[in-house]
Amino acid sequence: ACITTLGPGLGPIGPSGNYAALTEPQLAICTFAMLIGRLEIFTVFTLFTRAFWRV
Repeated sequence: ACITTLGPGLGPIGPSGNYAALTEPQLAICTFAMLIGRLEIFTVFTLFTRAFWRV
């Protein structure tokens, strides 16, 4: 649900739940996955390559 921004998650994060049950590290991972999904994963990978930062 985080990386594709497709909809509700499964289990306690499902349609009738929320993300309050997750711990801080789990929320950080979900946040990072959501950013990657929104920014398109190939764009994010490009930012981490050396060739992109060379002039």
